[in-house]
Amino acid sequence: MINLCDFNQDQQFRITQFLKFYDKDRVCEFNQRYIDRKTHIYDSMSLSYSNIVLKTVKLFKELGLSNVMNVSVIYEYLLWNGYFSIDKSFKYSLNKRRNITSLFGADIMNGYGACLNINSMLVKILVKLGYQSHLIGMSLPNLDYTFSYLPNIKRSVDTDLFVSKSSKNEQKLIPLDERANHGVCIVKENGSYKYVDAHNLLFANNIDILKARYLGLNREIDIDVIPYVTLLDECLQYSDFELLFLDIFNNINTFNMRLDEIKKVYEDVLRLCENRICLFNDFYDEIKSDIDKVCRVLNY
Repeated sequence: MINLCDFNQDQQFRITQFLKFYDKDRVCEFNQRYIDRKTHIYDSMSLSYSNIVLKTVKLFKELGLSNVMNVSVIYEYLLWNGYFSIDKSFKYSLNKRRNITSLFGADIMNGYGACLNINSMLVKILVKLGYQSHLIGMSLPNLDYTFSYLPNIKRSVDTDLFVSKSSKNEQKLIPLDERANHGVCIVKENGSYKYVDAHNLLFANNIDILKARYLGLNREIDIDVIPYVTLLDECLQYSDFELLFLDIFNNINTFNMRLDEIKKVYEDVLRLCENRICLFNDFYDEIKSDIDKVCRVLNY
């Protein structure tokens, strides 16, 4: 459980508001919506998608790189170089997608996707590697972002990658039921939580109650975290949902990533990737039949 005395007045307010809004009835309502939208029509596609995730996990283990940063960077490299897609190319696009409950990442096999699809698949991979990981939402304020650091991974896009525009310019305490405009991966490693945004090639620290801060931008911006997105990607019982977020709140600032650390990971891992092209091509050949099966169902 959580001891409110360990937090300042503003944090206590946020926690109390969170627990009041996300009560058992509301979480159960989200779970029922998830169950209602999940359909057995896609069982065969689910199996093929799961095979791709499991074979990706096997690849990471063969490479001997299984910590969160390394896994995230290799995943980004494979994703943007088309190793999960039917024509071996991937494009960021808000069009041509079919967001299927519990299978958001499947759209990647079609060669298109956005933040929800990209980061949902990363979550599934990290879970299979033994991490506690979830899809979660963010509401990005409408401010002028540029990158102070961007790794050398080429991407194909239909529009700006950093989908960051909310309806107002000022930052504010966003109501807990306001819809997020961005989905990312949250993962626990060594007792602390971090955010991975494979869509934008960015990492973010967990800095406050329902607040995160990206590294690699030209300015420090506190981002509002929107928990409801978690319940779009999985059926999480109320007790588990409550424990997850109380644990996140209890582990603010237990470990903060640094930009110089992130730069080094990208440089080292991307160098490794460039030397493993033959292995990655073999991996693509191994999962190609499952990619084809996913796409046949998606495009039926």
